[in-house]
Amino acid sequence: GSILDLDIKPGTQDKDAVGRVMINREAGTITVRATQASHKEIQRFLDQVMSSARRQVLIEGTIVEVVLSDTYQAGVDWKILAKNADGFDLTQNFSGGLTASSDNVVAPNFLLTYKNPLSDIGNVLSTVKALEEFGDVKILSSPKIIALNNQTAILKVVDNRVYFTLGVDVTLNEDGQTTREKSESIVHTVPIGLVMNVTPYIGENKEVLINVRPTISRILGFVNDPNPELAAVNVISQVPEVQVREMESLLRVSSGQVAVIGGLMQDKKDSLKYEVPLLGQLPLFGRLFSYEKEEVVKTELLIFLRPTIVENASIERDLRQFKQYLPAGEMTSPTSLPTQNTPPGERSP
Repeated sequence: GSILDLDIKPGTQDKDAVGRVMINREAGTITVRATQASHKEIQRFLDQVMSSARRQVLIEGTIVEVVLSDTYQAGVDWKILAKNADGFDLTQNFSGGLTASSDNVVAPNFLLTYKNPLSDIGNVLSTVKALEEFGDVKILSSPKIIALNNQTAILKVVDNRVYFTLGVDVTLNEDGQTTREKSESIVHTVPIGLVMNVTPYIGENKEVLINVRPTISRILGFVNDPNPELAAVNVISQVPEVQVREMESLLRVSSGQVAVIGGLMQDKKDSLKYEVPLLGQLPLFGRLFSYEKEEVVKTELLIFLRPTIVENASIERDLRQFKQYLPAGEMTSPTSLPTQNTPPGERSP
């Protein structure tokens, strides 16, 4: 049935501790009859479960794109950055507990430990500034999101590119000639950019185990739809050819520490046009004084993640650092009723 009745047998520590448990699945209740000591153990266990279920993780991300210079086409050399920077240490912290020092740390995944987080060189922005040694640096996004313990959060930095697929319905007569054409276009969108799934697991000693899966997509070009019905009526429908790169990693990070994911590299093609001023804009003859050049640049995407355990998700407690982003007087104090002006000579009730 829906009610399960179990006897609690004596344990090894307390031979006299016996009781009974009744589980009502339909009502969603558990009734326990036991000694006072057993009830205290049950209460302690329930408090631990509720505390773990209510805890959340604030995930602060910084997504950076580095257009690599000719010297560093192999990617950002973190060994050089670690030697030149005095504000942080680099370590690789694997989920199994192994740790590598900054002397042999390599991409793609490692941890940043800032020696003095309150100084000018003790934050992520200072590290991003130091990356300019390897090429042009651009911050694509700085998302902040709160996720429940063991729940997945999704961070997106994408452009939804639109393309159309065409369908043609052709009606032929007895002679095989087209008598009627009916076309229909369907709108499709494909996300181009970065999509990242982050799942935090809160462990002991304020450590967070992060399951990270970033996916990068870009359009390589367009190909023609090989539908023979389109070719029969000389209709060209192009669909995008999308390249997808995906990786998955498991990091063990202390609360407030910064994890870095690197090694996400790709080539970008840029078409540049060079022309002689004024002469290059002349009609007919302007092409004689201008030329186009296609350049391929190599970029590396770096992801900085800082998980922080939130015990009390209150704007006055663990989230007080974000209070400055709220509008003044809103969400920070109870809303008061508007006061009525009392005309002269009258008393307010």
